[in-house]
Amino acid sequence: MFCPHCNNETPDDSYRCSHCGKIVTENRPHAQFKFKVAKKSPFNATNMIAALAVLGLAVVLYFVLGGNKPANEAMNSYLPGSEMVVEQYLQKGKFNILFFYSQKSKPCKKLLPMLKKLEKKRPDIVTARLDIDREGMTEIDLESPLAKQFQIDQVPFFLVYNQDGLRIQEGRPAAAMVFQLLKKEGIQ
Repeated sequence: MFCPHCNNETPDDSYRCSHCGKIVTENRPHAQFKFKVAKKSPFNATNMIAALAVLGLAVVLYFVLGGNKPANEAMNSYLPGSEMVVEQYLQKGKFNILFFYSQKSKPCKKLLPMLKKLEKKRPDIVTARLDIDREGMTEIDLESPLAKQFQIDQVPFFLVYNQDGLRIQEGRPAAAMVFQLLKKEGIQ
């Protein structure tokens, strides 16, 4: 029988509802009862899968695009030393300096705060760090896939791109250009 008080089916034909305890009369037709319609939950399987997919995409984009990384963290900190397409990280309309470094290199450690100062002084310049060392390496990793990809034989190593995203310098000439910029801006 169906209880009009709590809108539930009673499991047997007794005159007392097993859910709410009220007396149920059989002489009332079912059409008079208000049926409880189950509301669709926003937490169904399809919505949960979609939410997880969006969250996963956001996490991937965060790491791939280097969003909100602390100043001391490399663009490729999620997979250091691995090959990558660096051109996708360039900021159009700005002079881009890509700084390939090793945490084991004292000159690299000294340059990092200098490059950050340059970026703050010159809003038309953006700098980005790329760690050449694979995880677990105890020395500068000039054999990493990233170092081989750009034929890096020493660190620090620079790639310099103009505002249109075209590479204008690399290696030692790029380093000379960066050091000249630092000197011009009075950054020691």
